[in-house]
Amino acid sequence: MYYRRPPMWTPQDRRLVGDYGAGQALSDDRYRLIEPRLPAAKPGGRPRSTNMRRLLDALFCVVRTGGQ
Repeated sequence: MYYRRPPMWTPQDRRLVGDYGAGQALSDDRYRLIEPRLPAAKPGGRPRSTNMRRLLDALFCVVRTGGQ
């Protein structure tokens, strides 16, 4: 029988932790500078389910810490 584990992070967990505990999330001002340069979702495809701001937070965290 196949058992699927629950997701590691639930929306409730994310609300508790906020910016994932790093204290390094993009500020609103910085995100406003970056947002116009992000590619728009392609028409006709599946709607984008990824929060681009959180994606950038994660990428910058990897760059900042060297992926540790």
